[in-house]
Amino acid sequence: MSEQEGGLQGRLVVGAKRDGRRKYDESAKRELIQECLKPGVSIARTAMDHGINPNLVRTWISQYQREQGRVGVAGLAVGLSVGPRPRSLPSRRRPSRPSSSSRLLYCRRR
Repeated sequence: MSEQEGGLQGRLVVGAKRDGRRKYDESAKRELIQECLKPGVSIARTAMDHGINPNLVRTWISQYQREQGRVGVAGLAVGLSVGPRPRSLPSRRRPSRPSSSSRLLYCRRR
């Protein structure tokens, strides 16, 4: 681990809540997100190297991308322009069920 990454890990956690959850520095979170968005970088490995749950880092990345107006997972579809919506396909209808008034009841006489 480089000196810069060690510094990031040291700055990332700034405190803890009473229920045990940790508080994170926003600028350090952004640095970690930028590091994870580099091509070929494993999000899980990067998160674990910094002592953070990978699912939490993925949540941060999703929030960051929503804030930036981007789409895709881990920057795969960044920069795509959105064109007109394709026409929707017709929905498949369920076969209709006979109404209760058209049901036949069979009674056996004794």
